[in-house]
Amino acid sequence: MDAERFDALTRSLTDPAPSRRRVLTGMTGSAFGLLAAALGVAPTQAGKCRKRQRSCTREKQCCGHKRKPVVCEPLSTGGTCESGLRCCGRSGASCPNGNCDCCEGFACNVANFTCAEFP
Repeated sequence: MDAERFDALTRSLTDPAPSRRRVLTGMTGSAFGLLAAALGVAPTQAGKCRKRQRSCTREKQCCGHKRKPVVCEPLSTGGTCESGLRCCGRSGASCPNGNCDCCEGFACNVANFTCAEFP
């Protein structure tokens, strides 16, 4: 933030009688922020990453690829999982939706709901 914008911001905060429009704008922005927080929308992830089991072509498309072991690989083989490259979890990734959240070669450990390698 440059010095001019900072000065304008501090002046607007110390203004003894803000306009109705400014008050209404602030209240509307706050309401949208609260709504987004209540819905669990993360500002950095909103619409930019794909959830587990969604098709993908590279790891960076998958939500959690930076902080969790989530990659773009084939899903676990078995019954209801769709084939093809999908966002899936490797060892230690959460799997609240069962085996289809885990990559091929991994299974969901129901004791702690994390993906684990299986022989």
